[in-house]
Amino acid sequence: MSISSWVGTVWGLRGAEGAVLARVLAVEGKSLLLTIVGPGGVTPEGVEFLTSNDARRGRVARISSGSLLAHWNRMSGDLGRLMSMPVREPAL
Repeated sequence: MSISSWVGTVWGLRGAEGAVLARVLAVEGKSLLLTIVGPGGVTPEGVEFLTSNDARRGRVARISSGSLLAHWNRMSGDLGRLMSMPVREPAL
């Protein structure tokens, strides 16, 4: 399976206290851009955060495909579909 087909997939960090989830946004060579949501104090191994924490949208980060496979589990089902839904701004 090509890592380019991972765009849109949802992953869960193994062994994290509290749920730490990531959704693949894009592939850049052997690196992936992710949106990560979960406990704010967690910095997963191999992750380079590119933005600050936004509780509703998460943080954008870069990770190698090898590090993702070593430390994260691919998720499926309802949780994967929920993470794939677009975030809507509240009406004012």
